[in-house]
Amino acid sequence: ERIHEVRSELEELTSKNQQIPCNKLSTAELAVDQEYISFLAKDMMKQIEGVNFELAWTVEFHERGMQKLRDYYLSRLDFERIEVLGFRSTHRVSTFRTPSMSQELQQSLARLHELIFSADRESDNEEGLGDDPGSPGGRSMMRFDGEGGDGQNALANVGEGLTGAQQRELRRQHRQERKQEMIDLEKSKPSDAYDDPQDLEALARAEATLGNFMLKTSPKYQVPESQRMNAEKKRRQMFLLEESMHAIKTEFNHRVLALRDFRQQVRAEVQRDLAALQEIDQQLGQKTEWVVGLLDDPAGAPSEFPERRFDYDEADLKAFQRKLKGGDE
Repeated sequence: ERIHEVRSELEELTSKNQQIPCNKLSTAELAVDQEYISFLAKDMMKQIEGVNFELAWTVEFHERGMQKLRDYYLSRLDFERIEVLGFRSTHRVSTFRTPSMSQELQQSLARLHELIFSADRESDNEEGLGDDPGSPGGRSMMRFDGEGGDGQNALANVGEGLTGAQQRELRRQHRQERKQEMIDLEKSKPSDAYDDPQDLEALARAEATLGNFMLKTSPKYQVPESQRMNAEKKRRQMFLLEESMHAIKTEFNHRVLALRDFRQQVRAEVQRDLAALQEIDQQLGQKTEWVVGLLDDPAGAPSEFPERRFDYDEADLKAFQRKLKGGDE
């Protein structure tokens, strides 16, 4: 009762102070014992620091536990499962839960791609050497064409200034030379029984590797070296398959996330239109029934943004506190 009387007296003095037109007293001047008020404020701060110190271990304990759960279940994922729902429809699409590629797999893929690139470079170099116009075959053809043109020009130059008999004799000599060249060329022609060594080598390799028409059923069949399968080749195929699966899932998930963003844009535009429609209904004194619940998600629908599960504000904390109090009751 005494405290109530003192409080009533303070409120009365404060109201009288507010009614004074000038020379009003400040709140600090109305305080009877300013040192005691400072003492109470310091004591309250010490009590708050003590409570924070007592709760520090509990806060750290729960934060560490949450961080361990996050590292175990979420840090190993590139994408978690996210569902995108249709408006007033049962249609939905979800992403693939895609784990991250392990460090060992990434290193193996890097070495494998390096091998593939080196093999491609070697094959390109071999093709470039085969098509080089500076190769021996190309040089011989170019030299043959050049010599023919020079011979004709030389014959025309030599024929100038000679009599008709001398020119006929010169042409006869040239014919004799060409005839002798043709005879020599015919002599150097290989016989019909001659086989090219490269063809013989190719035939021997084909007989050793291809076998007969029965192929795998033949006891002499030998699988070509390039087609033989071993543990290392199969392991490389498994690495490439893992990479392809991860790439396909990632591309699909990006498309689903883009669809989710587009859905949010559509929702924002429809909400603006619904707000404008509500203003029109208020002016007309009517109510549009079909727009009720147009953008509401069905009951029990999963969240479209599960990555925001750790974002909270003061309202969320108060709601959680009320939930705890309701459970205790």
